[in-house]
Amino acid sequence: MDKEIVDYLIPLVEKEYRVIANKNARAIMGYSMGGGHATSIGFGHPELFSVVGGMSGGGANLITSNPERAKTANTDYKIIFVGSGTEDGAINGARTTSKAMTDLGIKHILSEDVGYGHDYQVWRQYFYRLAQLTFRN
Repeated sequence: MDKEIVDYLIPLVEKEYRVIANKNARAIMGYSMGGGHATSIGFGHPELFSVVGGMSGGGANLITSNPERAKTANTDYKIIFVGSGTEDGAINGARTTSKAMTDLGIKHILSEDVGYGHDYQVWRQYFYRLAQLTFRN
């Protein structure tokens, strides 16, 4: 998935649409398995993305297990978001990821949402909140 997004999708969008073609105007976020892909790709390409969001998904170990990446995370990213409902099996991964980032001094947002499971009811709220944070001027 990394190659398709980095080598094909981003260049296609930048060629076909009137977009701001730089990292400060680019975000990657996803939920469930897509959250894992989004964080893996986003943390693997700090030169391409300024916002990374993982909702009920993993992949943040790319930043927490790499001391050099961890050192530059606060300047590489404007927003790092980790979210999960408390009734979602992914909550423990979100908490572990958040603790690792906190221990490393990486600024991020952790959202634990009471009563929500692994479903779109909470993900759509995350998307709305992240869009508001990401695209404000």
